Amino acid sequence: MGNIKFSKKIKIDSALLINSFLLVMVFGFQSPLTADNQRIYPDSNLISAYVPHDPIQISNNGNFTDYGFGGSGTEIDPYIIENIEIITEEISAIEIFDVTVYFVIQHCYLEADSIGINIENAAQGTVIVFNNTCMYNFQYGIRIEEAEETTILNNTVDDSHRGIHVYHGEYTLIENNTVMNCDYGLNIVYTDPITIKNNFLYNCGIYITADESDYPFYILENNFVNDKIVGYFVNINNVIFEDPIYGQLIFVSCSDITIRNQELNNAKFGLMFRYSEDIHIINNIFKENNNAISLYLTISVEIINNTIEDNSGGMFIQNSDNVIIRNNYFFNNYYANNILYCDSPIIENNLYVDNTRGIFFQYTDNAIIQNNTCRKNEYIINSYGIYLHSSDNAIIKLNTIENAIRYGLSLASSSENNLVFLNSFINNNPSGLSQASDDGIDNLWYSPSLNVGNYWDDLLGSENYTIDGSADSIDLFPIEENDVPPVINHPDNVEYEENSVGNTISWVVYDLDPNTYIIYLNGTEAEQGSWVFLNELTINIDFLSVGTYNYTIVLFDTNGNFITNTVIVNVIATIDEFSLFNALLPTFILLIAFVLLPLLRKKKDRL
Repeated sequence: MGNIKFSKKIKIDSALLINSFLLVMVFGFQSPLTADNQRIYPDSNLISAYVPHDPIQISNNGNFTDYGFGGSGTEIDPYIIENIEIITEEISAIEIFDVTVYFVIQHCYLEADSIGINIENAAQGTVIVFNNTCMYNFQYGIRIEEAEETTILNNTVDDSHRGIHVYHGEYTLIENNTVMNCDYGLNIVYTDPITIKNNFLYNCGIYITADESDYPFYILENNFVNDKIVGYFVNINNVIFEDPIYGQLIFVSCSDITIRNQELNNAKFGLMFRYSEDIHIINNIFKENNNAISLYLTISVEIINNTIEDNSGGMFIQNSDNVIIRNNYFFNNYYANNILYCDSPIIENNLYVDNTRGIFFQYTDNAIIQNNTCRKNEYIINSYGIYLHSSDNAIIKLNTIENAIRYGLSLASSSENNLVFLNSFINNNPSGLSQASDDGIDNLWYSPSLNVGNYWDDLLGSENYTIDGSADSIDLFPIEENDVPPVINHPDNVEYEENSVGNTISWVVYDLDPNTYIIYLNGTEAEQGSWVFLNELTINIDFLSVGTYNYTIVLFDTNGNFITNTVIVNVIATIDEFSLFNALLPTFILLIAFVLLPLLRKKKDRL
């Protein structure tokens, strides 16, 4: 695999960049066309002092003259809105709808309750938004909808939900803008083709919503998030990204991609995959994003050994199957995992600390949720450790869930046929009567094959444990601390060829009071040691001679309880091709003697 690397670009002063390709405007706005019919733009160095102005609302071509703006609305003499300051509690500072004339908004300071510049349904190529400052607009700094070939150049947007938003604005140019402290820095929705280049984003990033076939028509060049390059890749395969040079990464229709050792912070959408497959996200750091990792229609994904901290959303995964989330650390996120409309995810060996919601599933089936620890999910009243909504056939086992202000585990809204066992529930829902709830159908809170349920620290000697919720579920075999032996899985017997490598036996073991273990090989001690509350004990069984072997493990807890399990290992002889040839050689010789020699004699007789 090759590595893609970018050299970090030097940030260029915006005035110098503009002067390299704009003509200088001495007074007012000169013709936007050169002699060869190429569009030009006004210069940003000659900004007059702002003049206070009331909000502007234009809903037809004639309204421009109502406000007394200069120009005539033609391509060579557009209306000019410039050098004004609007600070208002109205919804929009400048609002222009349903027009067909040419106009320019330039050199303005705009601060409104919701939207700085709001343009909708303008004729193609008639709009230039140049060198404005839009501050503290709650919803949008600049909003462009249904206005093709708009130019959005050299503006500054700060502190809005969406900084620059374009919807159905085909052939729009977004260039050399600075956008800061927005949830969506550049928000592009169903707009192609579009060109986005030389923009600088701080504490926000780029978000694109489009159909898969449209993404190749988006041109993203030389954009930066927090002074690090934005990586935008479409239809690439078999690539490793391991140099930490990116501020944001976006992939569309890609396969066999590895993301490693990146730090994607304050980008709002740190890492995004769309319509992709065979993805490996390993050993990265994500902090202070809206969604650290976002997957949509992406299959066969490994997310391993990452740190996801202080994000609104740790992972947002939708319509993506066969996703593995393993050995990650989730700290202080609003939700750590939000998984919707997926099939067969595996969530295992992760640590969740101080998240509002740890593991949150909706309309997701056939999940395996095991060996995770969820602690102190307690910021707001609806905090949960693990929450399943309309999700079926999950296996939830060997998890530790502590201190959720609501339920440690909730099976909500018709979640069906889920199996819950060998989990440890400690101090969840302290103001209620149960640490878990079940409003689903046919869920089991114990293993019917093992006759073992879950550990509840508020069991208080009862023979069973009642689960809150409309399903009236009961854990019939709750685990008590003192008299239950360790729990162990039952690995399959093993068979391998002599001299092959990588052969192991792994036992998953569980007990509240673990102590020691011994592994015997054909009755002779082969290994011993101590184990912890939840452990996977693995022994290598390579290099055995041909034969059959008995591996037996004995687990002890501190209360004197123990359990055993045996795995039979059968080592078979390797088929040696050379030996096989030697063994068959006499047969070939005889075949030649009986078949070829008579033919040779007949040929000799004819001669």
